[in-house]
Amino acid sequence: YVQPQREGEVTMADDRQMSPRASQVLADASGEAARLGHPYISTEHLLLGLLRVSDGVACAVLSALTVDRAALRDTVERVVTASTPAGHPEDTRPYTSRAQRALALARESATELQHSYPGYRAPA
Repeated sequence: YVQPQREGEVTMADDRQMSPRASQVLADASGEAARLGHPYISTEHLLLGLLRVSDGVACAVLSALTVDRAALRDTVERVVTASTPAGHPEDTRPYTSRAQRALALARESATELQHSYPGYRAPA
C-alpha cells in the first residue's frame, strides 16, 4: 500500500475503513485505472468502479434517474483516453485530489448519517 504523502491524503490502505462493497468499488476503480494504463485513480475511475456494482445504491440512483449505465460507461471511457500501461501495481496507484475529495465526502456523509463507514446500507 502507498503511504500518505500529505496529511489527509487517501490511499488504497484506507479501504479498511469502508464496507466490503465500497472496498470492492475501490479495487474495481484501481483495476479500471490499470486497464486504461493510468498511474493514478481519478473520479472517472471511481465512477467506472461504481458502474461494475449491479445491486448497490449507486445503481439504484442511476436507475431512478433513468441513466443507461452501459452508455455512461462508454461515454466515460471515450472521455478518459487510454494510455500505455505505466507499470504501477494496483495497490500503489495514488488517488487524484478530486478522487480524495470524493472519498472524504463519502466519509463525511456516512458520519452525518451515523453509519460506521461509507458503503453501509441499512436493511430494507
